[in-house]
Amino acid sequence: MNRAIQGCTVVVVIALWVIIPLCAPWLLNGKNILLEKFINEQLITLLSIIVPITLASTANLFLALNALEERLEKQVFYNTRTTIKKSAYWLISLLF
Repeated sequence: MNRAIQGCTVVVVIALWVIIPLCAPWLLNGKNILLEKFINEQLITLLSIIVPITLASTANLFLALNALEERLEKQVFYNTRTTIKKSAYWLISLLF
């Protein structure tokens, strides 16, 4: 993904975060039946188990790639490590 697409994606997501609460606040209040039934304590419990395991696996993979690069004495996994980092950041940001 090039820089222009990334920039446009960030702008669109931020615009949606601002526009939806201003134009359609009824989507986010407690009267939305879908959100009320879908997001409950069971989903939160499940996410509290899945997310830390995923982040720990991501960190382990990142460290393993660093160890391989140290052994090879070259940066051959730069793009892979960057993608792993971005994925972890997205996972954390989507929780909020």
